[in-house]
Amino acid sequence: MKEKLRSFLEDLSAREKARRLLLIAALAGIVLLAFSSLSGKESGEEAPPEPDVSQEDYETQLREKIETMVCAITGEEEALATFTFERAFEAVYAADQKREANERSYIVLRRSDGSQELGEVTKLSPQVRGVTVVCEKGGEPVFRARIIEAVSTALGISSHKVCVLEYHDGA
Repeated sequence: MKEKLRSFLEDLSAREKARRLLLIAALAGIVLLAFSSLSGKESGEEAPPEPDVSQEDYETQLREKIETMVCAITGEEEALATFTFERAFEAVYAADQKREANERSYIVLRRSDGSQELGEVTKLSPQVRGVTVVCEKGGEPVFRARIIEAVSTALGISSHKVCVLEYHDGA
């Protein structure tokens, strides 16, 4: 009986040591996370500038991606896609807004070289309102359904905003 009691007490002591070690490791991890979030960037570093893409370049890239995707679905060499946009690129700036007079004053940032710029928070991408896809197999129900599903999923729009038409040579 003494041996069982001694064994039990040793197990309990070993468990307590393991719990303490686990608690110490968890606290060390929390401290490391806190320090890593405080360090951030050094004062002399600047984030690399985001590449500015024009509305026209954006539309061209989007059109090429959709046309390539449609060709992959149908096995055709060529497809055409056109878009209607809800809005163009839109910059959102940091602003102080007064509730009473419904006024806004924008926050101006001063750089170390003395230049000033508005405090841009984010840039909103153009929002697609609708898409028209024209391809030779656009009249076939199976391909039409696959194209509508793929395009609506790729662009994050409803399927009723995707129009798929069959290409006719005009002859």
